[in-house]
Amino acid sequence: MTFVNVDEPYAQWTVTHTIVFSMLGAATVAAFVWWFWYFRWTWEDTPIEEVFALEVVAPEASASAPEP
Repeated sequence: MTFVNVDEPYAQWTVTHTIVFSMLGAATVAAFVWWFWYFRWTWEDTPIEEVFALEVVAPEASASAPEP
């Protein structure tokens, strides 16, 4: 195990920022995991078209649609 001598220049800065960025990274991962599980359970029985408010159009209908 390596011990950091906090009397060296920038050593305390490095230790502090390593801890801070590790916590930010962990919080980011936790937020993504929460988002994934929350929406997984919320949308479990919901069709994907309803989730994203997509309109399903038959291929033949879209092929005959007039050009704008």
